Amino acid sequence: MGKLTVICLVWLLLFAVTLILIDEQLSVNELEQTSNGAQRQERDNGTSQSSGFVALQVNGNLTDDFWERGVNDLPVLTVAVSYVVENVGNVSADVITVEIALDSVYYSTETVYDLLPNSEFAESISFSVEYDQSKTVEIEASCDDVMDFWSHTVDAVLPRHFSLGVSKFFVTPDEQCVQSVYGEIASDIFFVHWIAIRDWVGRNIDYVDDEDVHGVGEFWQLGRETLESRTGDCEDFAILLCSLLRADEWSVEDVYVVIGQNDVGNYHAWVKVKIPFVGWYNIEPQLDGWNTLVGDFVALHGYTAIYNFNDQYFTEL
Repeated sequence: MGKLTVICLVWLLLFAVTLILIDEQLSVNELEQTSNGAQRQERDNGTSQSSGFVALQVNGNLTDDFWERGVNDLPVLTVAVSYVVENVGNVSADVITVEIALDSVYYSTETVYDLLPNSEFAESISFSVEYDQSKTVEIEASCDDVMDFWSHTVDAVLPRHFSLGVSKFFVTPDEQCVQSVYGEIASDIFFVHWIAIRDWVGRNIDYVDDEDVHGVGEFWQLGRETLESRTGDCEDFAILLCSLLRADEWSVEDVYVVIGQNDVGNYHAWVKVKIPFVGWYNIEPQLDGWNTLVGDFVALHGYTAIYNFNDQYFTEL
């Protein structure tokens, strides 16, 4: 074998050994990368499983509502709203701020400390809404950058028909418009007050059916609304007259709106007053003062009283 042949065989042997070594190194590197990846995955899984978070959920509902007299003697709907703030995360919420607004105007703030996972904070608020208006309550709970929100709109639609619980709120002796008109009447009274007041109502308010004005068969008006429109039907006359007589300091024991019915089933409203030394007297508010006695008797003949009410009392007869 020649020298050149030997040299070639040696180089081939060295090249083969080199390839084997390179292949083994690549295999080792792949195993290390696989092992490192598995270790990183295990660390990631452990971190995900051990990390905590806070999540808030706010819910609420209307729990009560009732009509009452507002500071201006007009009806308001007072409502109670209950709400719950729940921590649906897996760690305690250290400090939760609960902010409440009404029509986007600040109302109140509550602070809740250390609310545990799957625990809740419950509270309630109450507020009033003027008749035929609406108000939106907004409740926001936040903890750091976590937040939830709940809102509800309350529509205070005043029942414009006979209602056992609401009728008395239509009589408003202290309402500004009623007081102003009473002042005008009282400044020009030269004879018996109650006759002068009923005379003013009978002469200054025109009878118009509810269907013609409001497009419905029944629509009770507050005294101020009757004074503004100078129109109304029977209960509107009676409500206004009762309000004015109460403004004239007639006792709640001595003046009422009366709802009655005749033999053919027709309903009517009038006013009754308790006159000193005389007793109870029924007034047809649509008539002027000249109809006192005979006119009232004729107009109301055949009607039987069913209900009495004023701004304080409601009585079923």
